[in-house]
Amino acid sequence: MLPHERLEALLPGGRMVSDSQRNLTAMRPSIYQSRIIFGARPAIFDPDERKAAGQIHQAMCAVWPSLQDVRVSHCWRGTVAMTFDRKPHLGEEDGIFYALAAMRAALPQ
Repeated sequence: MLPHERLEALLPGGRMVSDSQRNLTAMRPSIYQSRIIFGARPAIFDPDERKAAGQIHQAMCAVWPSLQDVRVSHCWRGTVAMTFDRKPHLGEEDGIFYALAAMRAALPQ
């Protein structure tokens, strides 16, 4: 668990943060503001959770070097959907707000 002051220094205002790099990472505070939920794809092929935890820790420390002393307490894996351009698509039309992933038709063989 992280002290509130340390979490606030990393994620001011409890904001969620994401990047748009090829190896996308996303991070946010836990609901009780005591942990960081750090999401990343640590490897091109799915490693087991124990190996993935070490890779996630390395990715987390690349973002925040000050977290070298913090251990990964939980690690899980699963399938995640991603837009082709790896960016969120948000908008408003006729007073209706939307968040979606733009999909393209499969390319012909």
